[in-house]
Amino acid sequence: MSGFAVIDLETTGFAYNANDRVCDLRLLVGPDGRREDSWTTLINPQRDLGAQHIHRIDALACFDAVRASRPSSPTWWET
Repeated sequence: MSGFAVIDLETTGFAYNANDRVCDLRLLVGPDGRREDSWTTLINPQRDLGAQHIHRIDALACFDAVRASRPSSPTWWET
């Protein structure tokens, strides 16, 4: 049985050294090229969301989302 998984990330930018963070994570899975299941979560990056005109995520949507931890932390997010 063949299948696939697709991971989609939306970020505040592309510069790790500029403290850019992930603000949305999506996972799509399915067999034989058909989407069978999906999962998504918003992440509060605790900073400006950057190019909102591109990812269409605004600060209000992320306000109550899980908070991104520091990039050096072993825990990727904390509630």
